[in-house]
Amino acid sequence: MEVYQLTRPGAGRDLLRQNVPGLIEAVGTQQFEEQLFRVAERSLCCEHFSVFAGADAQRPQILLAANQGTAELARNVGRLYAGRYWSDDPTNQIALATNETGNGLLVRYSDRERRSLLYRRNCYNAPDWQATGQHLIHKVSLIRRCGRQTLTVNFYRHAKTGPFNDDDVQTIMNSSDLMFALLDRHAASSFAADAATLRHQFEDCLARKSFGLSRREVEVAAAIAAGLNSEAIAQTLDIGINTVLTYRKRAYRQLGISSQNELIRLVYSMGTGRS
Repeated sequence: MEVYQLTRPGAGRDLLRQNVPGLIEAVGTQQFEEQLFRVAERSLCCEHFSVFAGADAQRPQILLAANQGTAELARNVGRLYAGRYWSDDPTNQIALATNETGNGLLVRYSDRERRSLLYRRNCYNAPDWQATGQHLIHKVSLIRRCGRQTLTVNFYRHAKTGPFNDDDVQTIMNSSDLMFALLDRHAASSFAADAATLRHQFEDCLARKSFGLSRREVEVAAAIAAGLNSEAIAQTLDIGINTVLTYRKRAYRQLGISSQNELIRLVYSMGTGRS
């Protein structure tokens, strides 16, 4: 395994810059994943691509996942990997151990090293993965802390193409600053959209039930259940923080609860939100 400290990009091939206008336009939309993967596919002969985002103490979320072919292999395996095997990956152990990644790190595994990883054999044992996953022979990962979250980007090569060479690695490094900037922006847009969708689902559910909540109490309770703090709720609803606290107190009293955890359990028990 080779670990490189990323530096500011120098002269040389860059897989992203000639595609910047289209990528910027797609940031925050469903098209961004497809466009970024196609760039990696054309420039690096990338077979499989995944991006994860998460704070140190939290389970990471799949930000992007794409692969050649029509089956959603990258996303399906990514869910299992993030849920059960994340901490077993030496790449993530390095990120946690170093804590401060500066401009970022690049980690490159040889095929022998990758195949020797026990977590990989367990994680990639799904029937729909066996026919294709065993042919992924090389992995290059980028890691950078962006604000309070860490972004991890994984590129995989197929056996028919051969491993990433030194020029490929340099190309990835030259593209890293722009890639992380785009991904950080996309993560903020995507997660904000997810939170907004969840908040509206909770609002609809609370409003349908006979809890006797006012419209504002419903809005505040739904926002709390969706994970927004008081400052974010105040900004979202264009009200003061003290007003948010007042509506929260009233809503909790009407619902017969006393904490955010109880509120979350309540709204999910009503059959709404994510599975």
